[in-house]
Amino acid sequence: MPGRGEGQMRDGRISRRAGALRILLSIAVCLSAVIALGTGAAAEEDLRVEHVVDGHFPPGAPVPVLVTVESDALFQGEIVVISGGAEIREPVEVAAGSAKQLVLIAPTTPYEGQTITVRLEKGEEIVATGLLNSGRGSAHTIGVLGSLASSELPTRASVGFDLPEAELLPIDADVLPNGPAVLGPLGSLVIAPRDFVDLSAAERDVVVGWVTFGGELYIDGSPDAAPATLPREWVPTTGDRVAAGWGSVTFTHGAAAAGLWDGLVLPAPGGSLEEFGFFGGFFPMEFTLAEDAGLDVPSLGVLLWILVSYVVVVGPVLFFLLRVTNRKPLMWVAVPGLALGVTFALWLVGRDDRQSVTAAHATVLESTPGGTWATSTVMVSSASGGSAGVRLPDGWHVGSQMNSWNGQRANIQVAGGQALVDLPPGGNGTLIATGPTDGEAALVLTAEADGSGGATGTITNTSDRHLSDIVVLSHTEVEDIGDLAPGESESWKITNVVGTSGVSEAIFRVWGDAIPAGFNPFGPGNRSQTDELSAVNPGAFLAVHQARTSWGSTSGAVTAVGWTRDGSAPVSTNEGTRITSGRTAFVTHAAVVPGSGVEPTARVAVVSSDRAGGGIGFGPGGTLRLVMDGVDDDDPLALTFRRGTLVELDLWTPDGWKRVAVDDARSPLLLPAEARVGGVVFARVSYDENRFWNGPEPSLLHLDLTAPDDPPESVVVWQEDIDAAIEAAAAAAAAVGDQADG
Repeated sequence: MPGRGEGQMRDGRISRRAGALRILLSIAVCLSAVIALGTGAAAEEDLRVEHVVDGHFPPGAPVPVLVTVESDALFQGEIVVISGGAEIREPVEVAAGSAKQLVLIAPTTPYEGQTITVRLEKGEEIVATGLLNSGRGSAHTIGVLGSLASSELPTRASVGFDLPEAELLPIDADVLPNGPAVLGPLGSLVIAPRDFVDLSAAERDVVVGWVTFGGELYIDGSPDAAPATLPREWVPTTGDRVAAGWGSVTFTHGAAAAGLWDGLVLPAPGGSLEEFGFFGGFFPMEFTLAEDAGLDVPSLGVLLWILVSYVVVVGPVLFFLLRVTNRKPLMWVAVPGLALGVTFALWLVGRDDRQSVTAAHATVLESTPGGTWATSTVMVSSASGGSAGVRLPDGWHVGSQMNSWNGQRANIQVAGGQALVDLPPGGNGTLIATGPTDGEAALVLTAEADGSGGATGTITNTSDRHLSDIVVLSHTEVEDIGDLAPGESESWKITNVVGTSGVSEAIFRVWGDAIPAGFNPFGPGNRSQTDELSAVNPGAFLAVHQARTSWGSTSGAVTAVGWTRDGSAPVSTNEGTRITSGRTAFVTHAAVVPGSGVEPTARVAVVSSDRAGGGIGFGPGGTLRLVMDGVDDDDPLALTFRRGTLVELDLWTPDGWKRVAVDDARSPLLLPAEARVGGVVFARVSYDENRFWNGPEPSLLHLDLTAPDDPPESVVVWQEDIDAAIEAAAAAAAAVGDQADG
C-alpha cells in the first residue's frame, strides 16, 4: 500500500494538473471571445439601391429611391444621397441579422444622364456606396396597386399600336405617402374599386394629385359602381373615360381582374406637347427673389460712375492739388491712402446692405381634389457666413435646380428635417422644397368646350385675399383676367385648347414687365415705377407648370393662376422664423368638358416625338394620340388638318401604319372605322420645316379630331389605294399600247 506521504504527493500533482487545465480552458474561452468580437467587428453591411418605380424620369423631376441596408450585427449610421446639388442625410439603425428599407426623394437637374450616388456611412467611414442612373426610362410603364398586384400578375402587357410591350409593376401603397413624385415615373396606374376605397386619406390624396398633374388612372370597375371616395367630377356620365385635370380616369369593367391585360391600357404620353413650340421669354426666378430679399445690386451705370470718379480723383485732381500746394512727394502716401479709404467706405456700405437682406420666397400652391401641394423657392443669405436654410415640414423634400442666384452651385445638406446650404460671408443661395400643405383652393375654375377648338368658362376668387395678375392658360394661349377681389368672378375665353406650342411666349407677353429690370440684362428692361410692387414671379410658376404639364401630359385642360404678396411661405427658416417677404401663386387646373349642345373636344398627347423627322419625312414630326371621350363606336369622327404645313400623315390601323393622301385632300375628312378604336386615333405626322418654324402659329398640332353632328362629305383616302390605282391605270395603258403595237 502506498504511504500517506506518497498519496499526498500524487494528489498535489493532480491538483496542479487540474489547475493548469482550468487555466488552459480560461485562455481558450478568452480567445473564443476575442475571435467572436473580431468576427462581430468584421460584420458586413450590404447596401442596395434601386428605383421605387421603374419608368420614365424626365430631367429635373424628383426621383424616388429605394434604399435597403442589411447587416450581420447592430448597425447605426447614416444613408447619404447625393444628387442634383443636394446631399440628403437620413439616420438608419439596423438590428443584427436584419434589413431596413427607406424611400428617399432625390432631386435632379434639367440635364440628362445624371447619376444618383448613395452612401452608407458610419461616423467618418464610408461603409458602402451605390449608384443609380436618373436618366430616361420607358414612358410606357403600368403600375398596379392593391389586390390586382398578385403573384399571377404578368410582367408585361401589350398596349397595342406598334410600341414594345409595357412593363407591369406592382406598387406598394406604403410608398404613397412620399408624395406624387413616387408615381411620377408611371405612365398609367391600375387599381380595383375596393382597393381605391381602402386607401388612406393621405394615400388617396397622392393618387388624386398625380392624376391632376397628368397621370392616367384605370379603375377596374364600372362607372355605375365608382368608388365613393373618387371625386364626383371624375365619374364619366357617358362612356368609360373622363378627363381629370391634366390626366384622365378610365373604367375597365373587371378586365384586369380577369387577366385581360393586353390592350387594356392606352400608350401613355411619352413626349412633350411643348417640345415643338418656341420658348419665349427669360424668367430667372432668382432675380425677383433677390429683389424681395432686399438684395440691392448696383447698376452698371453706378459702378462705372464710381470707377470713373475714382480714376479722376486719384489721377488729375489729386496731382493738381498736390502740385498747387507744393506737396507732390505726398503722392506716395495719398494714393494708397485714398484707395484704402474708398475700399473701406464701400465695405461699410456693403456690410449694411448684407445685414439688411432677409429670407424671401416664391411659393406656388396647386389645389387638386385631393388637397393642396406647395412648391417654395426660398432665397437665404448670411452676412457673416455659415449655414442657412429652411425647416422641412413632414412629407416635404427638396426640389431640383438648386443654384444660387449668381449662377454658382449651392451644395445643400438635408438632415434632421432641415435643408441647409453653406454660405460665405455676404453669400446667398436658393433652395426648392415641395410637399403637401393645408388650405382650400383660392380659385375655382370652370371650362367648357365651345365647339371650335376653344373653351370658355368662369374664374372665381374664393379666398379672403385680393388676387392680382390672374391668367387662364392652355398649352398655347393665355387669357389675361387682371385682379379679382374676394368672392369676385370673371368670364374667360381661349380660342385654342388643343394646340401644342409652349406657353412661355404668351406668358412673357402678359408678365414680362414683372421681371426687375435692374436684375435682368436680357429682359424687356421697361418696368415702370408703378410695377415695382407686382406680385408676380414668372419664373417660379413656369418652373412648376412646365414640370407638371410639358412632358407626358395631354391637351384639353386649362390652368388658372392668381398672385398675392399677402402670405408667408409654408416653410420657415432653419432658425424658426416665418418667411413673409415674397410672392405666392394660387394655381388650379380644370379639364375642358363638352358644353351644352357642343361637340366634344379631343385631348391630344405626344406618344413619341422626332424633331428631325427620322424616317417619316423631313422637318419636325411625331406620333400623336387623339382621344375623344363620350363617343360610341359608330359615332362619326372627322380629322382636320392644315395642308400648308402638314407633309405626311399616317394613321394606325389593324394592318399597321397607312399613309393618308393629303396633297389634294380637303379638310375635314371622315375617318374610316379601321383608323379608330372607339374614340381613340393614333396619327404619325411630319411637317414642312420651313413652314413649320416660319408660319404664323408654330405648333406640332395642326391636326384635330372632332365628332360632328353632320359628317363631312370628304373621306380619308389611303395613299396606297391611289398608288395602286395609278399602277393599275399605268398597267392598263401599257396593255392597250401593247395591243396597238401588235
